[in-house]
Amino acid sequence: MSTIQDREIDNDGYVITEPLIKMDIDKKADVKKYNRVYHREYYRKILSVKAECELCGCSVAKQKLSTHHKSQKCHRLRAQQEEEGGTNKINS
Repeated sequence: MSTIQDREIDNDGYVITEPLIKMDIDKKADVKKYNRVYHREYYRKILSVKAECELCGCSVAKQKLSTHHKSQKCHRLRAQQEEEGGTNKINS
């Protein structure tokens, strides 16, 4: 592992960095495919976890729960529950 002390320093006191390694096209395609698969699996495991809305009872993705609370669907379902005499979890 190289440290800053091992690297060359220019006249202004900045560390001279090594040039970026150029990858061939096949390698770039493999990296792009790996990243696509990795992010898809990450979304499925972490972000797309279903949670029940505590206000209206709908099942929504955990990531979009705050957006759902502002939606007309959530407001409409809460209004229907109040009309039917169900307990509103906001007031309780």
